[in-house]
Amino acid sequence: VTQRHVLHMKTLPEPQLLAAWAVSLVSLLCFSGISLGGHGWDFFGAVLVHFVCLPAISRRMSQRCLLTAAIGMYGIILGFELMDLCFDMLAVSDSLFGLGPESSIQLQGRQVAWLYYHAMLNSKPVNFVLLICIVTFLLGTCTGLSRSGPHNWRRWVGMALASGAGNSTYMFVIFPRYIRIRLESSYNESLFAG
Repeated sequence: VTQRHVLHMKTLPEPQLLAAWAVSLVSLLCFSGISLGGHGWDFFGAVLVHFVCLPAISRRMSQRCLLTAAIGMYGIILGFELMDLCFDMLAVSDSLFGLGPESSIQLQGRQVAWLYYHAMLNSKPVNFVLLICIVTFLLGTCTGLSRSGPHNWRRWVGMALASGAGNSTYMFVIFPRYIRIRLESSYNESLFAG
């Protein structure tokens, strides 16, 4: 065994983690092309996010460091969810909102919510940060499952199940509505029906 081979063994991720990274990247690229219309930024963003998330599968990344990063990312996600909840509450209210004391324009709560969601869902920085969190959670869970010993493996299985349930719900229940809002160029009442 050469010194170069030992260096690669200490730095390169395990083959199964590289495979998980590649499957995640290809899946996100396909999703971007099919669901989002395949805009250049969506493809570039997917690739960039995956390279930013490579440290999650690095052999140098300790489980403690990975969990610490995940806690910060959960804080970001909770912040996004709290802001969304505020605008969801507007969408179901019958309130009218004026644009200021000098303006006669009144907006329904759903219209205000649409303005927020349309702006946020089309925001490159918001989508970039959100994707970093999602991809890091996925790769971090794969890393934890792959590297944990028998005493911690059950914990990682629990985290994998919780993460899978949360991401699946987000992708199949919430995200289709977000895609419709993102792709619409003007307010449509049907976007907030149901």
